This record gives sequence, C-alpha cells and structure tokens, in this order.
Amino acid sequence: MSNRINSMRFYYFIIILIIICISTVTVHTQSKQDYIWFCGYESSPTPNIFNAHKYDFKNHNNVISKIDLPFRFASSNSSLCDSVGNLQFYTNGRKVIDKNNNPMPNGSDINKGDWSDRFFPDPISGYPGDQDVLILQDPKYNLGHYLIHKTPVYYPIGYDSIEIRVSYIDMALDNGLGDVTFKNQYFYKTQNLLLGYLTAIHHQNQRDWWVLQPTNSDKIKTFLIDTSGIRVMPDQDANHRFTAEKSSSSGTARFSPDGKHYAIYNETDNLLIYDFDRSTGQLTFKKKMVPIDTSGIGIFCSVEWSPNSRFIYTATSDYLHQIDTWETDDSKAIQLIDRYNGTLDPFRTSFFLMVLGPDCRIYLTPVDGSRSIHVIKNPNELGAACNFVQNGIKLPNDNSGSYLTFHVCVLMKKISAILRSHRYSARRYIIGAISLSILILRLATSPSKFLIL
Repeated sequence: MSNRINSMRFYYFIIILIIICISTVTVHTQSKQDYIWFCGYESSPTPNIFNAHKYDFKNHNNVISKIDLPFRFASSNSSLCDSVGNLQFYTNGRKVIDKNNNPMPNGSDINKGDWSDRFFPDPISGYPGDQDVLILQDPKYNLGHYLIHKTPVYYPIGYDSIEIRVSYIDMALDNGLGDVTFKNQYFYKTQNLLLGYLTAIHHQNQRDWWVLQPTNSDKIKTFLIDTSGIRVMPDQDANHRFTAEKSSSSGTARFSPDGKHYAIYNETDNLLIYDFDRSTGQLTFKKKMVPIDTSGIGIFCSVEWSPNSRFIYTATSDYLHQIDTWETDDSKAIQLIDRYNGTLDPFRTSFFLMVLGPDCRIYLTPVDGSRSIHVIKNPNELGAACNFVQNGIKLPNDNSGSYLTFHVCVLMKKISAILRSHRYSARRYIIGAISLSILILRLATSPSKFLIL
C-alpha cells in the first residue's frame, strides 16, 4: 500500500514538472513586444525626411541601424511589437504611425490643445515628455490597444497644469495596419499630475493593468485597466510630498521586473522605494535613500531595476550608483559604479535616462544630442562586475536624448531575464526543456530505474 501511494505521488510530481516546462517555454517565446525602438531627431538633406535610428533586438548582429522617416522623435515615444517581435505601430507623442511608417487613419494631432498649438504645432516634430506615454493592450480585446498619454495644459498666468488622456488603436482595421478609433479623450479630469513618472504593470492575473502616476501632492494616482475599461482607483499615500516646481519632469519611476517593487527617483525627492501588490494594486512605502546629495543643482535623474529585481540603478547627471536591495545595512547598499568621464560626442554625454532592454542590458542616454550611448552590460551583477561602459554603443545619428517607455508583462520579463542572465538563448532553452520533458516521461514510465521509492 505504501509503495502504491508513493508511486501515485511520484506520477503527480512528474505531471506538474511537465506542465511547468511547457508553460515556461510558451511564456519565454511570447516576450518580444518591446523588441523594436525608435529614436532620433536629426534633419537630413532631403526635405521632410529625418535621420532616425531603430533598435531591433531580433537582429543580434546589428541591433541598431539608421532609418529615414518622415517624423522626428523628441522625448515622448513608444512602440509595440507582436508576440514574435514584429513591429505593429509606434508614436512620437503627436502621431500614431503604422508598421509601414505611415500615419494611421485619425492618427494625427495626439495631445492637441492650446499648449501643443503654441509650442509643438507640427505633429511631425514629436513631443516632449520623458515618461508620459504608454501603449497597453486592451484586456477585453486582443487587437485593441490603449494609448495613455499626458500633456501640459496652457495657462497664460501661473504654472501650466498636467492632464492625462486616452486614445485607442484597433489593429483589426485598415487591413491589419490599424486605425485610431478615438483620441484625446479624458478619463480623469483633475489636472494635478506631475510631468513624467507614468508607469504601468500587469495585474497578477496577467490580463489587466495597473497604471501609477504621482501627483502634485502627497498622493499617487492609481488606475486599473480591465475588461470594463479604465477605472479610477482611490489615491494612495506616497508617504512623501511631491511638488510641481521641483518634482515634475525631473526624474523617472519604474516597477521591478518581478512586479513586487516600485521606485521613484529625482534630485529633490531622492530615491523612494515601495513594495507593490499586483493583485490589489496596493503600494506600501518601504524606505527613502539618498544615493548622492545634489540638492539645489537642478539636474535630471533616472532610475532602473536590474532584470533579477535585486539592484536599483540611479543616474544623477555625473554619477551612476547601484543600490543592493538585499543588503539590510543602507550604508553598505549604495555603491558608486562610475562618474562621467568628460567625453564629448559632440556634446556632453553626461548621464540622463535609463531603460532596461529586452536583451537584459540597461541602456543609458546622454542628456544632449549625442552619437553614442552608455550601457550596463551585466546589471544582475554586484558592483563593478555589472560592466558599465561609457559611450559603449555608437549610433548612426543624433539620439536627441529620447528613450522608450515600456508596457512589460512581468512574468514574461522575469523568466526571460533569468534565462538571458545565465547566457541561455531561447533556442538552447527550448531544446533543454524538451530534453527535460523527455527525461521526465521516461521517469514516469519506468520510475524504478531511476528512483528508490
């Protein structure tokens, strides 16, 4: 009787292992929605054509290439690929553009208003906003996508305020090239938001979305996108007061790839770290840290997580720091990785915006127009082993400081990060998983040959 029970337990164990292997392979092969980026602002000799460059992470031998487009990119941009890394559409903050580099029907005049008419009237030229646009798949409709975007509201007297809008792209229309079915609609009318810091992450159910946005107060605005649409949730306590004068457009916010943490960083507010519950959307303040005191200098800062969600990186103009979140002693947790080395290419290439790429490297753009960017090649490693290289990637043309904001599925990103950090390619991993499944099946048919029950 005892042997029979043990045999049954063993078979259940084998079935669970097979399910895990198959599920992991499936997830790993579906994590390529951020595989193409667009950047660049340089004019060309050809009228109405601009020199941009494209990052294509499917092309391992030549990730970055020059591309001529009838649009420019300022700091507001985002793009979306399908599950195998093929471009679907992208935006420069003023237009929605299809995969053939043509404006979608009804895709012009995103963010239109008095402010854009006064300062950025031509949609070809792009739009400012370092973290003010997101592309999120509709939880109810696989071919539908929400474009969440923010814009200043012009006031002749006093400070401009910030509002958030939504546009919608249906990829079933225009023969699969997509159509903007509505644009510039309001789902939250209070104009109390900060510039920048717009961040999203998948709900625990891997279908819905949490969207977080700090406000000009001590609150963080929370939205839930589910099958019913966009829902405004109760404000959450930031345990800190943000101000439009010093916090707006001065830093960035990021979720950790495992979805358990959230970080905000700028010069005035310093590094604020929170725990996050993806099932409820609840933020819990954890701690405030000061990687380096630059108060009063007036510089832009940015933050990014390592793929394994252990390390936080902060870029503060001339300084790059690493914070080890596993270290309980804060005095030992912060390490200076490097200082700006003074390189001009052709302008100062001091540290500006960071983003975690699908290859699990962290890319760091300079603040001014530059023909090179910095890269952290091994961000999962402690200290100098993270392998930070200044001006390590040469660009075919001017970058203009632009970068991408991502709509990342946490589970997909986490598994991909683990595999890539151990230098496994998708092909090798799939072959290994299949081999493991075969071994498991053999174990299931003849357990006595392998195990002592």
